[in-house]
Amino acid sequence: MNTSFLDAKRRVRRELSCINTTLVIIFAAAAVTLGIIFAIGGVDGDACDEIIFPECAFSPFFMCFFFGIAVALFAVSQAIIISTPAGCIAKQKTRGTVLFACALILVYVWIPVMFTAAEFLLGTLLVLIIMLACAALFSIALKINRIAAYAIFAFALWMLYILYFSFALLLLN
Repeated sequence: MNTSFLDAKRRVRRELSCINTTLVIIFAAAAVTLGIIFAIGGVDGDACDEIIFPECAFSPFFMCFFFGIAVALFAVSQAIIISTPAGCIAKQKTRGTVLFACALILVYVWIPVMFTAAEFLLGTLLVLIIMLACAALFSIALKINRIAAYAIFAFALWMLYILYFSFALLLLN
């Protein structure tokens, strides 16, 4: 039992050794900043007043708080993937970067689609596409760095809640 704990600790230490912390901090800060900009600009007060929210919805503060954490984790996962030495996984890193960029753009687009345009079906479809991209990214990240894969998994859990929230909005409105 003690040996397996030491092996796990050794693996985590080995994967942490190649992480560029500066890049991780820059990616996380940029993703959260962009998320705040899109959240502020993408929510129309008049349209938001007409939306019937489900009882399961978090308050706006907690939605923004958890959204920021989730986007930061997603960006951290990409920074870890980028900072991992290339070797034979250069193609995987390129695919991961493209998937990350597409998914992040869709995450930012989801806010105005849901809260300004009130297009709940389109918003739900966007979240489904993001979830598919997360699944592909997770499989790529497992081959590159497990810590990045865990961060993507945490982001996917948040997107699962967002899928539930979007579907609830679709049904109620």
